Amino acid sequence: MLKNLNKTGLFVLATLFFFSCNRSDYPEFETREFNKTEGDCEHGSCLDIHLKYHVIKEGYSAAQPYNKLIEQRIFSKMGSENEIRTKEKYIERLLKDFEAFQKEFPDAASGGFQQHSQTEITYKGKDVLSILLISNIYAGGAHAMNYEEFININPITGNELNLSDLIKNKKDFNKMVESKLRVELKMSPYDRWSDFTLVDQFVMPENMGFTGDGEMMLVYNEYEILPYSDGPVKLTITKEELAPFLKKPL
Repeated sequence: MLKNLNKTGLFVLATLFFFSCNRSDYPEFETREFNKTEGDCEHGSCLDIHLKYHVIKEGYSAAQPYNKLIEQRIFSKMGSENEIRTKEKYIERLLKDFEAFQKEFPDAASGGFQQHSQTEITYKGKDVLSILLISNIYAGGAHAMNYEEFININPITGNELNLSDLIKNKKDFNKMVESKLRVELKMSPYDRWSDFTLVDQFVMPENMGFTGDGEMMLVYNEYEILPYSDGPVKLTITKEELAPFLKKPL
């Protein structure tokens, strides 16, 4: 009997060991969705909010840091990150702003506030996860604004990664990006930036992240370097071009 018990105990321990060694802490995602419409979007002014974004399922160590980060980014599109921290406060603020707009312009045939935001998971690597936040925002003015914002996180901790966490030899990396941007804009190495863009000198884009095949995409949003009518500028760095600059292989 003792022999059988020992065999059973060893089997249980071996099974537990097998699953603990093969258990993955790599996060799983689920989507959250929120829709809110007030007013008459077809014939008058309205508040029109449509949000659909990925969050990490509870139970993973990355869930709390990342979920807080993505919601802060989404719920600050028409405010500051320090001002708005929760969906409830964000919607409450927008409703108050819309009510004030309606009182000031009761006969407005258009206008109001609009936010359509969604996320895409563009890359899943062992050391980095890239999420793209795409937003269309209208908060007054001649037209809505479109934004594409990459968020790169450590998949285990959920903490945000910046360029210096991912890239080495930043000086040479910047030179490569500048060269690619000149080619994209059909500029020679000697052309002045002010003759082709809204800036006087080369600036690195704020948004960059990885895509499914291990390439890096860099995005200049509307008005960052070109007029609204020209749209965003997107650059792609291939895996081969990127490899010498990565701190860790993808």
